[in-house]
Amino acid sequence: MHKFLVAPLIYLFSACAYATDMTAVTEHLPPYQIVKNGEVIGGSSYEFMESVFREANILHHTLALPWARAYKMANENKNTVIYSLFRTSKRESNFHWIGPLGAIPFYVYTSSDGSIVDLVNNNLDDYLAVAVRDSAEADLLKQKGFQESRNLIIVKDYLAVWTMLKLKRADFTIAHKPYQGIIEEAHLKEEDFKTLETISLSMPLYVAASLSTDLELVQRLRKAYQVKRPLLGDMPPVL
Repeated sequence: MHKFLVAPLIYLFSACAYATDMTAVTEHLPPYQIVKNGEVIGGSSYEFMESVFREANILHHTLALPWARAYKMANENKNTVIYSLFRTSKRESNFHWIGPLGAIPFYVYTSSDGSIVDLVNNNLDDYLAVAVRDSAEADLLKQKGFQESRNLIIVKDYLAVWTMLKLKRADFTIAHKPYQGIIEEAHLKEEDFKTLETISLSMPLYVAASLSTDLELVQRLRKAYQVKRPLLGDMPPVL
């Protein structure tokens, strides 16, 4: 082989080896996605999506990111899939929705000695809420009338949410049960918080693709999702 062709060919083979049809972004959310040392290593949603990508014959690379970064990438980047994502009215027109992955219960959490007894009958202005930017929880709170300039603190990640509650810099948050990694990272204990069991809801988790994703890829994902859907078993009804 001519020596001047070696370098271009090596580059070409290298590029092909790392070429992907799509990028998948998600976060650490046990038991749905489990991240260790920055890589997704398991979880029910992760395993299901791996089977969907295989069925669709789509090469992909999965990135584990803080939620705000993952959401930003899925909004701005072409051929990008995001899961497990809550489907809200605000997000409805922002993605190609592929299908639900399950549902997760949410509760109102306060610090263990928090004074909130009843959010339903009290004035919202009496309390200060905290939520992660671009999260479904933030959307829900805004739908309930919370405003950033008045009674809603927006933070960058869930570690900050639980820390704010512990330090009593916020009165409450809407959240699913804090997983052990967050508790350990923030040097907190589960008993640092209490749950208002009377205020709860179940929200469905979805997989979705960015609006700029090639329609042929979206169609392949939807078809593969339907084929693999029985692997999810019985799910709560989509709200």
